[in-house]
Amino acid sequence: VGDMAPLIKDNRILVKFGMDAMKNKPRVWLKSFFRKGLIPRKGIDEYALNFIIIPRINATGRVSDPKKSLDFLICEDEGNTDKFLNELHEANSKRQKVGNEILKEIVAGIDKNSLIEQHSFVLFKEDWHIGVIGIVAQKLVEMFGKPAIVITEVDGICKGSGRGGDGLNLHEILSSLSPLLLKYGGHKYACGISLSKDNLIVFREAFERSVHSVINIGQREVFADARANFEDLTEELMGFIESLSPFGVGNARPCFLLAPLSIATIKNGRIKITDRSSRTWYGYNQTQTSVPQSENVSIIASPALREDMGEKFIHLNVKGFAGKEP
Repeated sequence: VGDMAPLIKDNRILVKFGMDAMKNKPRVWLKSFFRKGLIPRKGIDEYALNFIIIPRINATGRVSDPKKSLDFLICEDEGNTDKFLNELHEANSKRQKVGNEILKEIVAGIDKNSLIEQHSFVLFKEDWHIGVIGIVAQKLVEMFGKPAIVITEVDGICKGSGRGGDGLNLHEILSSLSPLLLKYGGHKYACGISLSKDNLIVFREAFERSVHSVINIGQREVFADARANFEDLTEELMGFIESLSPFGVGNARPCFLLAPLSIATIKNGRIKITDRSSRTWYGYNQTQTSVPQSENVSIIASPALREDMGEKFIHLNVKGFAGKEP
C-alpha cells in the first residue's frame, strides 16, 4: 500500500487479511492511534493506512531519524508508544510544511515561466529537501496530470524523485535515458535518479521528448463507472462497495456520475454539496482545480464510508467535473 503496489491477486489478499488482523488483534503501536482518536477501533482500511498510519511512519525517514519509527513499531509499552507517536506526528507535520512550501514555489514557477505547455516537468533547485521531493512530485502529477521529476543537490550530485502519469511506464523511459544518469531505479509509477549537474538540461530535454513520443498527455480524463442518484448512496450500497476493498493501484474505488443541485467550496479542498432533495453532503475536491460555478455541473465522485465521533457518514472524494446531460 505504501509503495503503490497493485492491489490485485495475492497483493489484495495479503492486504485484506492483514487489515483484518490489525482490527482483531492490534499491536501496541496501533492502539496508540486508537487512544489518540486518529482511527476508530474498527476503522482499519486503505484510507487509514494511506492517510493516517503510513505517512507518520514514513515521515521520520524523510525529515528526521527513521529509527524513531522502528522503535515505535516494536515498542511493547503503551506509555512509550504514545510518546513515539507524538514524535512521528511532529515529523509528519514538518514534512507537510516543507513539502507544501516547495510545491507552492514550484507551481508559481510553472505559471511564471509558462511551463504548463510541456508534456512533463523536470524541476531543480539546490536547496530543496531531499526527503520530500518524491511527495512533491506526486502532488504535481495529481495537479497537472503530467509526469514530474523533482531534483535537488546532495554533496555535489543531483538527486531526484519522480512520479509518472496515466499510461506511462516511468522505468522504461529512464532505461532509455540511462546514459545520461549516474544511477536510477524504481518501477512503472515512481523512480529515483542521480545525475551530474552538467547533464541536467540535456536530461530535461530528453525526458520531455521521450514522454511526448510515448503518450499524448492533454487534458486529464476522469471516468465514471456508473451514473447514480444521491438516493442510491445508502449504507447498504456502501457495504457492497466495501466488499471489493482494499482499493488502490489496479483496484480503484468505484466512481459515480452524480448531478448535485449546488456545490460550494469550504476550505482546504473541502466542499459542500447539496442534492435535489436539499440534503447536504461533504467531500473533498481532489482535482486541485476550482469548483465550477455553473449550475449545469455534474461531479464524478468516489463515495467512502467514514466515521467521526461514533457517527457514520458517506464522504465524497470528487475526482472531476462534467457538464450535465440534457
